[in-house]
Amino acid sequence: MKTNGTNAIATTEKKQGTLGDWMNGNKEAFLSALPKNTINVDRFIQSAIMAITNPKNPTLRTCTKDSLFRSLKESASYGLEVSGVLGQAYLIPYNENVQVAPGKWEKQMTCHFQLGYKGLIELARRSNTIKTIAAEPIHENDIFDIELGMNRHLSHKIDITKERGEVIGYYCLVELTNGGCQFTVSSKKDIENHRDKFSKAYKKEDKSNVWNSNFDAMALKTQVIKTLKLCPISVEALDAVAKEEMRDIVADDSSYTVMDEADPVTITPEEMKEIKQEEATPELPPQQNLPEMSSEEERLAEEAFNSYQNDGEPIF
Repeated sequence: MKTNGTNAIATTEKKQGTLGDWMNGNKEAFLSALPKNTINVDRFIQSAIMAITNPKNPTLRTCTKDSLFRSLKESASYGLEVSGVLGQAYLIPYNENVQVAPGKWEKQMTCHFQLGYKGLIELARRSNTIKTIAAEPIHENDIFDIELGMNRHLSHKIDITKERGEVIGYYCLVELTNGGCQFTVSSKKDIENHRDKFSKAYKKEDKSNVWNSNFDAMALKTQVIKTLKLCPISVEALDAVAKEEMRDIVADDSSYTVMDEADPVTITPEEMKEIKQEEATPELPPQQNLPEMSSEEERLAEEAFNSYQNDGEPIF
């Protein structure tokens, strides 16, 4: 890549649009997907640009446009931001085998959409049947009391003058508009057993895996899903719960199915051994509570994004 000796990056011979151009070119598609009375399309686009160009997650800018579009369209359909600032939803880069032609496979960085537990709570709150919803960790020094059966009861108190100690469990409580309530409680060991049984992407030795890097957030998300399955919620929220329950369960080594627009292609285990060197795993965990970038940081990130080379050509 050539530069003109300044901080500016020289343009290539083939004119490429910027990320902002591409986002605005898909503005109508995002607008049509956004539910009414949720998020403004311009704010949605801005949050997406901040997520893709965030220097703390540089691999995102190397993902294919198709996968980015699909992930953003799914986020738009829920009316949620993906910048990570609100912790509602995330764009996760995966390095995986992709079929690029009949019989031809190659590794590509692809973007996958993932809801955070705060996103699930936001969707649940939009249901007219839910009055309040809360998900909390339980610490060993908290005063926690639970009663099941006919007189179901949950009480959680903390003493802010004392150290709360280690986290020993998690719960989610939903108060319904009809006066009823639903709640579920799990010990930390319960959550670990759930993770080991259902999360095929989890690897104990992989420190970047989200279960290792942000266990509490994943535990709370698991608890929210368990509770919302018991509640009368909107079709939108129910769809999100069902998808998130399955999202962490990826194909194991026995088979690998690639969905093509025209026809699904199933690869046998023997064929998979020849084309699959490793399982698709997230390159980076989702970032939570990311600080907003200054205008100068956004400009530099945009330049870095536009300058990325893919087989000699920028992605955008």
